[in-house]
Amino acid sequence: MSFDKMIIVDNNQIKGYGSKIIDHFIGLSYSSNRQRFFNYRSEEILRDWVYSLTHHKSEIEHFWVLMFKDNEIISIGQLALDKNYLGEIAISVVDKFQENGIGKITLEELINLAKRHLVKTLVMSCYADNSKMVSLVSFYGFKLSHDHSEINGELDLSLEMNENETKSDRERSA
Repeated sequence: MSFDKMIIVDNNQIKGYGSKIIDHFIGLSYSSNRQRFFNYRSEEILRDWVYSLTHHKSEIEHFWVLMFKDNEIISIGQLALDKNYLGEIAISVVDKFQENGIGKITLEELINLAKRHLVKTLVMSCYADNSKMVSLVSFYGFKLSHDHSEINGELDLSLEMNENETKSDRERSA
């Protein structure tokens, strides 16, 4: 399966997608909902959460990777940035589109966004039984640690930045 289009939006642009985001999260299976939100979230809680994200000014800068198929969101990747060059990611993919490369493409876009915003460390958390997410982030080099029923992942992007800065410095001095 594939997708029709992918868009990347920030805090200021997300408002226009609120109802589609709600539909996406409500359409997740119980298991996917639980894994994405660390506890099952009711439709009412999801609506309130999405409304707060789309209608209130946030101190934290967010970027959203939205992937569409037939005008419905099939994958959402979220990158939250703090002022200390730390980025936190979360991904949800509609069940019938899982294991088809959609999560991989979403994660790649999140990593590229993080690099463009000079994030030095990218972090994620998921339940230990979320084997698809664990496998995905492991493939991309996240160092994983276990904390009871959770897995926390960390990807150091500063090494890659230092390599790029070094290349740029060499090119300028040549």
